[in-house]
Amino acid sequence: MAKILVVDDQAPNRALVVTLVRHGGHEALEAVDGAQALALVRAERPALVISDILMPTMDGYEFVRQLRSDPALAATRVIFYSAHYQGEQARSLALAGGVSEVLVKPCEPQDILRAIERTLAQAARGFEGAPPVVEPAFRSQHLRLVTDKLRGNVVELEATNRRLAALTELNLQLASERDPAMLLNKVCTGARDS
Repeated sequence: MAKILVVDDQAPNRALVVTLVRHGGHEALEAVDGAQALALVRAERPALVISDILMPTMDGYEFVRQLRSDPALAATRVIFYSAHYQGEQARSLALAGGVSEVLVKPCEPQDILRAIERTLAQAARGFEGAPPVVEPAFRSQHLRLVTDKLRGNVVELEATNRRLAALTELNLQLASERDPAMLLNKVCTGARDS
């Protein structure tokens, strides 16, 4: 039985993984972000951490960077389980930080259980050579990845704002129209343009 820390700011996601960890016969600990996880790793010394990447306060990459910079914690195994950062750049950054596996949400429960067992088996064998050390380029790659994600979010928000503004304008026009034929014309035009 291993002690496994599950880190996710979303309670339902955390609960799912905790249930699977317990189903696998392991002890589960929980944290809502990387900062809380780091404190728990120092206090509890889990054999494995399963972490989301995108979280408030401290994201998964920064958590791993700080974990690897502490010689007492550097050998702690980590699995990323996230719906974000599915690209090759994100995976290579995770692997550069010594993350054992990257699972993409949602995935099948048996995939999570197999990843846990593989990673715990690796942990039992230990790291070949020294535990992973985060490369100096890690910070700049992490910053670029976060910036790209934020840029994508901004583009999505701008598109949503444009659609909401168009709907608000259409609502104002519809509320002021009394002629049924003109009302139908405006609804059709608005539906086509939205």
